[in-house]
Amino acid sequence: MNTKEEQQNLVLKKYLIPIFLLAGTIFAFCPSKALAIPAIYDNPGQGIFQCHANDMLLVADFLKGGGVIIRWDLLQPQDNDHLDQNELGKILGLIRNHRKSYLHFMIYYPNAVGNVFPSWLNATMVNNTVVPWDTTYQQKLAKFLSLLNRAFEEAGVIDSIEYIEPAAGGMWGTTHLWISQNELNNWTRAAGCGDVCDDTHKEACTCLGQKFTAGVNAVFDIYLNAFPKLPMMMIGGSCRYQECNYSGFNYLMTTYGMRVMKKEAGLGSPHDGMCGLRNYLGQVCSSDNQNVTKCGQETYGDSVPCGGVGFDPEKGCSYKKIYEESLRKERISYFCMYAKDINCSGTDRVSGEKITDINRWVAEKVGSQIFLLNYSLDGYQKRVGEPLTLNFTWQNNGSAPLIAPLKQGKKWLPSSYKLFVEFVKDNQVKFYQEFELNPATKNWLPYPLSTPVSTSIAFNIPSSLGGENENSTQNYKIYIGLTDPNGERKRFALRNTDAKNDLENRRYLLTDSFVVVGKGLICPSGEKGNLNCSADEKINEDDLNILLSSWAPQGPALPPPQGQSSADLNNDNKIDEKDLTVLLKNWKE
Repeated sequence: MNTKEEQQNLVLKKYLIPIFLLAGTIFAFCPSKALAIPAIYDNPGQGIFQCHANDMLLVADFLKGGGVIIRWDLLQPQDNDHLDQNELGKILGLIRNHRKSYLHFMIYYPNAVGNVFPSWLNATMVNNTVVPWDTTYQQKLAKFLSLLNRAFEEAGVIDSIEYIEPAAGGMWGTTHLWISQNELNNWTRAAGCGDVCDDTHKEACTCLGQKFTAGVNAVFDIYLNAFPKLPMMMIGGSCRYQECNYSGFNYLMTTYGMRVMKKEAGLGSPHDGMCGLRNYLGQVCSSDNQNVTKCGQETYGDSVPCGGVGFDPEKGCSYKKIYEESLRKERISYFCMYAKDINCSGTDRVSGEKITDINRWVAEKVGSQIFLLNYSLDGYQKRVGEPLTLNFTWQNNGSAPLIAPLKQGKKWLPSSYKLFVEFVKDNQVKFYQEFELNPATKNWLPYPLSTPVSTSIAFNIPSSLGGENENSTQNYKIYIGLTDPNGERKRFALRNTDAKNDLENRRYLLTDSFVVVGKGLICPSGEKGNLNCSADEKINEDDLNILLSSWAPQGPALPPPQGQSSADLNNDNKIDEKDLTVLLKNWKE
């Protein structure tokens, strides 16, 4: 964030006030449904969004979606008990019409920045001042957010929301407290820390920093509990004095893991001497940090080549160079660009490239970009029960390790994608199984440390793929791909450009002619009580998948129980023979 008071005022005049006006008037415009985004730009946990896209969402194919501004004063203008249905309908329309959305809560502090609080809320605050540590404010915020989440759930739009940017407690919804000295003194008094926070009153600043940190963390607790299925993106910032900086991110990481992400705003800023590059993001998101999560960057504004004031080449902030540095140093998974840059006809004055070409290049570098370099099978014909070995070489040419959240209640642990294998016959999946990879995908280092990674798996050809007798032959296609560790079947598309890469189904064709010889056995076997369909001495999700593919090739209509894996059919937080029994009972009935 910019740390000069005069630049703060410039940003307020150039960007914030137009956004306020926009948010209050443009909801009447509802854009047409955006075209489906190509899979390589729509992988889980990464992508490029259009900042503040309430007015319109541009349809550049490299865009994953757009930001939707949420204003409390518009959604609850009368009281804390109801949502304005007209305003809610506009928000739902925007979410449905974007490919994907992130929600930016415009509940800004201090009050001088803009009147975005419901009028009834201010009247309940001490001295009409809203501060994040006020418990009455927190209670009313929790009620508002819970109502909003319920509305999103009932409307079926939760899966269309990528993440939420909470109004953390500082300026512009961030942890930024570089406010005027008078305003900072007001906050110091509101915190009960004295009358003045400045270089001669460091104790008061320290006290304010502690109060502010506790308030921000409490606010994040509220958002994370109100929206249990969604991650939160914290937008960073600093206080006017170091002692009052927010310092609670480690608590959030320890409590919620990857459900809390980190973002900076100001990439391409001509004012801070670094062009908005926040090198410490690389420390938060680097592959060797045990508290790993995802990081993002929002631009300072539209670029100089596109009629804006950001990415000024005269200040050493050329467009291509700054994006290159951010991708290389900061382990970025998300970028937020403004409209003019997305649809710009200008060129980078340093590299000579078109801005639109640079944007596409960024979209093909951000996050994890996985290529399957080569592969092999130890045979193209196997008998039932015979082992099959598959070997792969991968490379990550992106900006971040390939990490997936392992969802364990309210905390998402940094984990890895699994490999899935599908045997397909007559356009139906006859066998599906998932495998852990070694090295795990979270250790597939990105550029510039990227090197080829070799993995192997082996498994016995299941009897469900056999035919009528011992001499029967069945011909299959074999596909592989990467999927999440939670059983949600959220696949990660590969970047290969050859025809074998099925981007529509996010899978790669190893062979279109694999022969299985031998007699098939419909699972479960004739042995009483045997539900171990995969013959691996364990009863787990693999056996369930074999049952699904053997008995219901099209897949039964079984929605995942709330908060559990799709295979946890009895909702007991584990996958075992009881889930298979549920399937047996349902199908027999």
